Amino acid sequence: MIVDNIADYRRYLGLSDLLDKALACMAETDFAKFPCGRHDLFEGAYVNVFEAETKPIAPDSRWETHRDYIDIHIMLDGEECFCYRHADELQETVPYDADADATFYVSDGKGGGSAKLTVGTFALCFPEDAHLPLTTAAEPKKVKKAVMKVRV
Repeated sequence: MIVDNIADYRRYLGLSDLLDKALACMAETDFAKFPCGRHDLFEGAYVNVFEAETKPIAPDSRWETHRDYIDIHIMLDGEECFCYRHADELQETVPYDADADATFYVSDGKGGGSAKLTVGTFALCFPEDAHLPLTTAAEPKKVKKAVMKVRV
């Protein structure tokens, strides 16, 4: 799990050629100008741009992991509390669905990490990084995000 400013993306180059290409694309592309929806970027990567509302963490909040893609969450407008834990620390509730590339979990009520995602920041989630995006510790707020999906 990596959370950082987009301007510092070069620190994370060298893990894979495809991830390097995606990080450079993230830094060079203004996804805020993209309409909501899925957009293919290059072979092995696409981005989903969407608007949503943050919500408080609840006992039944669904954490997620992805097996075939690395997620890069990019805040375009607003802010969110982005929660993360290692998948081994959570209770699986929905087994892996290959079509959705997702496994879902619930928390055991114990802590985990969290980071504030604001405009100009990103969160990079590897397959073992369970994450709970779009949460807030305050009043719900509207946000606009881009989530890049990069094939592992």
